Amino acid sequence: MAELERSWREVCQRGRFRLAHYSIQSDHVHLIVEASSAWDLACGLKAIAARFARGVNRIFDRAGRVLADRCRVHVLRTPREVRSAIA
Repeated sequence: MAELERSWREVCQRGRFRLAHYSIQSDHVHLIVEASSAWDLACGLKAIAARFARGVNRIFDRAGRVLADRCRVHVLRTPREVRSAIA
């Protein structure tokens, strides 16, 4: 887990994308992120996915694909939605 957190921290240091919360499930990952534009969101998610895959491959000493090429985006518009998403 520390390996993944370190990798993700490096992505977020760019300044226009922030990973606020994450949850690793058995077959998918939930992320709550903040981005200053749609472009920054797309670039940030791509970088997070790449670093996640590299981290998983490094941890399990393997190579190859880790994630499917898709994500579902849902904009959280209120603090209540954010609380519900985290819970």
